[in-house]
Amino acid sequence: METRKVIVSLVTISGVIILTGASAIADPTGRNLAIEGRSTVPIPGVPVGTTWGGNPPNPAFPQPAHPFGGVSVYDDVVYGPGFTVRVTSDTFANHVPSIELPPGKKFGGWIKFDFTNFDPADFNNYQIDIFDIKLAGEPNYINSVEVNIGVVSSDGNGIFWSGFGSDLGGTSGARGIDVELNFPPQFVEILWTQRVPSPGGPAILALGAIVASRRRR
Repeated sequence: METRKVIVSLVTISGVIILTGASAIADPTGRNLAIEGRSTVPIPGVPVGTTWGGNPPNPAFPQPAHPFGGVSVYDDVVYGPGFTVRVTSDTFANHVPSIELPPGKKFGGWIKFDFTNFDPADFNNYQIDIFDIKLAGEPNYINSVEVNIGVVSSDGNGIFWSGFGSDLGGTSGARGIDVELNFPPQFVEILWTQRVPSPGGPAILALGAIVASRRRR
């Protein structure tokens, strides 16, 4: 059984008035996620680091945002389309095998970054930032994240991952000198859950703030 490194990020909202209703968006289904990937500290023989993904937009090398529930293939911005990262995402129910949503969670999602065709050993450090899972003003904050390799965290709105080229494995050589690692290419798979506060809770908080404001007058 695969062992996952887990970092849980609990988000507490205090001093903020949030009004919610039945129409509040509960998950990122149908939304485009802004992804920024960075590969830095290249090995000897590889001139510079590189980026990939749709955020921030690169006018000379435009790459679209990732549609949640779909598939994106991002090209290496510096070294060309011969090096790609394949991104897939979906809900827990559509994971293979399916993942049961923990009690008390309203939504579970996953996103997978496949570096098989990227020659990941060319760089020592990797970072991935995922934005727009939760938009400003929405109550569906991210309250737990999990990853198979590297380190992951969340601020309640987005997800941020970092790791090493040695985590990803594979072969280096297409960009520079030949370095063969002793295990096959790997992938980064991030799982997260979101919990939407009940409509009654935020309504009470807002009412309390209004009462306190009136008392100060």
